[in-house]
Amino acid sequence: MYSAEVTIQPDHHLVTTGLYCSIRHPRYLGLILLGLGAALLFRSWVGLALCVPFIVMLLWRIVDEEMVMHRAFGAEWEAYCRRSWRLIPYVY
Repeated sequence: MYSAEVTIQPDHHLVTTGLYCSIRHPRYLGLILLGLGAALLFRSWVGLALCVPFIVMLLWRIVDEEMVMHRAFGAEWEAYCRRSWRLIPYVY
């Protein structure tokens, strides 16, 4: 349930199945891989350099989202965080 601002939507519930079973932010992982892949495909140093601030922006948003989710779902969110990874299983 993406929105430009980090908010909880009406009827929002915590999804922990499918891709979300092990990765809490698969959409952001996909965007990072897409950006890096496009830069490498076109052999663009500029593209790779632009990926750095983009990744930092996404990491900042992840922190914001996780704070909002923690406030909204409390113990359920904490249990989910213990059994999942933010972006890359066994790394981050």
